[in-house]
Amino acid sequence: MEKESFLEKAVRAVEDMKGINISIINVENIVTHMDYVFICSGTSDRHVISIAENLKSKVKRSAKPFSIEGMDDGNWVLLDYGWIIFHVFREEVREYYRLEELWRNGKFIEASHYLKDVLPKKVLSSA
Repeated sequence: MEKESFLEKAVRAVEDMKGINISIINVENIVTHMDYVFICSGTSDRHVISIAENLKSKVKRSAKPFSIEGMDDGNWVLLDYGWIIFHVFREEVREYYRLEELWRNGKFIEASHYLKDVLPKKVLSSA
C-alpha cells in the first residue's frame, strides 16, 4: 500500500477514537530501519488500548504489524509495521518519555495534511 494512503487511514483511525496530539515524524533521513514515527495520546489506559485496536483494525487490509507491545496495561502501546512505528501513550507517560525530542531532527508533518477532504468546508455568505 502507498505510504500516504496508509498514513491517511492511520490519522483517521486515531481521529475516529478521539485520540489527541498526533505527531507524525518523517525520519527516513535520520535512520535506515524506518521512515516514520507516529505518536498520539489517549486520556486513559482504556482509551489508549481502544485507539491502538482501532489503528490496527483500520490498516489490517494493508499491512500486519511485526510486533505489538503494551496492550495489557495501556500506558504505552507500540505497533511496529517496519517502515512506520506507532506509539500510543497516556498523556502523562508521553510527557515523561518525550519521544518528539528524540526525533527532533526529523521532518514533522501536520496530521491535518491527511484530513483535507474531511474538514468542514467554509460556507460563503452571499452579500
